Amino acid sequence: MIDIEYLLFLQKIRLASPDVVVQLFEFISNFGTVFSIPILCLIYWCCKKEDGILALWSLGFAMLANGLLKQIMCIYRPWIRDPRIVPPDIALAGATGYSFPSGHSTKAASYLGAIGRQYRKKAVIFYSLFALIILVCFSRNFLGVHTPQDVIVGFTCGILSIPTSWFVLKWEQKEKNRDFVILGVCFLIVAVYLAYINFKNYPLDYDSNGKLLVDPKKMALDSWGHGGIFIGVVLGWLIEKRFVKFQAPSSFLTGICRYVIGIGAILPLKYSKEFFCTLFTDAWGYFTAGFLSFFFVTCLYPAIFTAVENCMVKNNPINEQPRNV
Repeated sequence: MIDIEYLLFLQKIRLASPDVVVQLFEFISNFGTVFSIPILCLIYWCCKKEDGILALWSLGFAMLANGLLKQIMCIYRPWIRDPRIVPPDIALAGATGYSFPSGHSTKAASYLGAIGRQYRKKAVIFYSLFALIILVCFSRNFLGVHTPQDVIVGFTCGILSIPTSWFVLKWEQKEKNRDFVILGVCFLIVAVYLAYINFKNYPLDYDSNGKLLVDPKKMALDSWGHGGIFIGVVLGWLIEKRFVKFQAPSSFLTGICRYVIGIGAILPLKYSKEFFCTLFTDAWGYFTAGFLSFFFVTCLYPAIFTAVENCMVKNNPINEQPRNV
C-alpha cells in the first residue's frame, strides 16, 4: 500500500540519520501533547484571555472529535498492519491505542491554529505557527507511528474545531444567558459521547503471543478523560466569565509570577489519574483528572491570582495600568 511504502521510505531516512534527528522530531511531536498546556496557559493567563479561551475551546472540541473517530474506525497502528515498520522506542511511549486519526496532529492543529487565527495579522507569528503544525504532522509519519491519512484527518479535525469554537463563542454573546444553554448542550454531547464509547462493540484481535493488540477498555478510559477536559473547559469558561472576570497582568513581573506559580500547581493535577482512580472507578478517575486540570486552568487558578492581586493593589495604591505582556 502507498501509505506503508511512504513510511518505509521515511524509515530508511530515519535509520540513516543520527539520533539527534529522531530526538528533534520527537521534541516537535510534543507540541501536540505535553507542550499544549504550557502554551495555552501563557496565552490565557498572561497575554489575551479571549485568544486563550478560543484555543481552549478548540482543543476541547478537537479531542472529542478525535476520540470519537478513533473509536468508530478502530484502525490499528502501522507496525501492526506491517511488521516492517519499526518506530523508535522514544516514539512508542506516546503511540498507544488506535491509529486513526492522529491525536498529536489534531491537538496541534486545534490550539496552535486557534492562536494563529487570532494573530493572523502578524505574519511572522501566523506562518511560524502554521509551519509548526505541519512539522508536528510530518513528525508522526517520520517516527513511523501514523500513516499519512492519520495525520491528514487529524489535521482536518483540529482545523475544523477552530471555526466551530468561534461560532459557539460568538453566538453566546448575542443574547443573555446563552452560556447556560451552551453548558447544557455540552453536558448532553459528552453524555452521549461517553455512552457510545462504553457500549460500542470493539474488535478483539490478538498477536501471535496471545496479547491483545489494542485494549478497548484503555481506549474508553482515554475518552473519559477527553470528556472531563471538555467539561472542565466549558464550565470553567462560564464561571470565569460570570464571576471571576480576570484581567491581563498589570506588569511583566506579575505575568511571570502568574505563569510560573500556575504551571507548578497544575503539574500534580495533570498526572493525578492514578490517585483519582483509587477514589472512584477508573472511568470516573480519568474524567475527574481531566476535568480538574482544565477547570483549574480556565477558572480556579484565575480566581486565585485575581484575589491575590486585588489584595496587593489595596495594600499598594500606586499601581500601573493593566497591560498585556
